[in-house]
Amino acid sequence: KQLGDRHGMAKVLIGIGHLQRRLGQYSQARISLEQALSLFTNNKEPRGRIEALSALGQLEVDSEENYENARTYLDEALQIAT
Repeated sequence: KQLGDRHGMAKVLIGIGHLQRRLGQYSQARISLEQALSLFTNNKEPRGRIEALSALGQLEVDSEENYENARTYLDEALQIAT
């Protein structure tokens, strides 16, 4: 963070978010993944945004079985990809 490597920081946050999701720490995972999404968005990195949005979609399914919210995230990722 001190070096200003926003891309690297966002990738680390994605990894942390995945781990937190697997451990059932859903609130913390959401924070990590949303921070990653913000960094990727600010850096104008579409691939990173797709990765973060996909992870947030998976989190919605795992944490609350909220398929509607999951679809919203995944639809946004798909729009970026096409």
